[in-house]
Amino acid sequence: RLTTANRCFQQTQPILVFQIQLSELERDILQQNEIYAQMRRTLSELMEFYYVLQKVDAFFEVHMEDDAMNEFSAAELEEAVCYFKRFHVWLRLFIYLVHMTVRCTSATSFNYE
Repeated sequence: RLTTANRCFQQTQPILVFQIQLSELERDILQQNEIYAQMRRTLSELMEFYYVLQKVDAFFEVHMEDDAMNEFSAAELEEAVCYFKRFHVWLRLFIYLVHMTVRCTSATSFNYE
């Protein structure tokens, strides 16, 4: 035979379990939103860095004088160009991956702001 306290506990137990689950889900959603915001900031910073690199590259293509070019050997210049191209490709790939991750995350996150 159940006492009144036991019956009361049995009636409120599903509510307590639901509240715990709801708290965990809310924490997960807030964490996802923070991750999403951080990824957006990172993407913005990477895009800014990419555009700065483009401007620097354009500046040196236009303003580098022949005398400065003569200071480097052809092999050194070729190596520098090769490194720059590799870095450029990796930076573009990283920006693309961050952008795709942000898009995928935004489709599954909720924003309570």
